Amino acid sequence: MKIFINYRRDDEANIAFAIANALMTEYGVSNLFFDRQAIKAGSELPQEIDNAHENCRIFIPIIGREWLNIMNKRRTFEEDDYVLNEIEHALEKGVKVLPILVDETSMPSKKDLPPKLSKLSIINAVNISSDPKRLPLDIKLLIAELNDISMVISEIMSGGGEGADEKTFSTVPDLQHMHALVADDNPTAREILTE
Repeated sequence: MKIFINYRRDDEANIAFAIANALMTEYGVSNLFFDRQAIKAGSELPQEIDNAHENCRIFIPIIGREWLNIMNKRRTFEEDDYVLNEIEHALEKGVKVLPILVDETSMPSKKDLPPKLSKLSIINAVNISSDPKRLPLDIKLLIAELNDISMVISEIMSGGGEGADEKTFSTVPDLQHMHALVADDNPTAREILTE
């Protein structure tokens, strides 16, 4: 299992560090891509990220309160946004995407995201608190979720599911969850369901 942590250094970086440390302890350094640990000085950033994507099985974008504001500023000034590029690559590749929302940050809506990232808006996310008293428990719950996901990925990769392949383990939630979103009067989910 290879886990890719995607985050903005100027948005909830401390939470990203805490999650990365816990996952390295749980799964080993070789099974985690976290830029400040994995990319050595003098390395070419795009090449290192491309290599990490090739081995990625679970992609974790961490979204905090300033995530959307920073994205909009970068788009306004036409700056390269590695964070968005990484998410787009993961969605296109069809790996398992497990977003983390910090302190109950709202998931960006489809209209707030670039078209190629629209599916991110309907993926069920994990909420993690920055409260030091709550954070350790939330990380344990995240690890439990990752363990469940890794078992399914292992079955798919080994051909355990009839007619299954890596691509079928997509980033789109199951239909039951999607219809539940619609039942809750979620306009974003309804719009994508009817496309």
